[in-house]
Amino acid sequence: MLVPQREGRVDFIEIKEGEVYGYCLADDAAALFEKPEFLDDQILFVAKIMLLANRWFDTKIDVDDIPLLIGEKNG
Repeated sequence: MLVPQREGRVDFIEIKEGEVYGYCLADDAAALFEKPEFLDDQILFVAKIMLLANRWFDTKIDVDDIPLLIGEKNG
């Protein structure tokens, strides 16, 4: 399995034709935003989920929906 060098971790794996592929979505998620330096882990997590949903189900990626998906933080 290939592990991305930049992050050193795998966000998800796929198996195609008996081969295991590991993917890190950090760069792709950050590229969805004009100023990725202001993103927190929760926003990046939801952006990665949107990328997966787009890849597997051809859903629309709208970063303006992320605050609605996160909701208000408790506490």
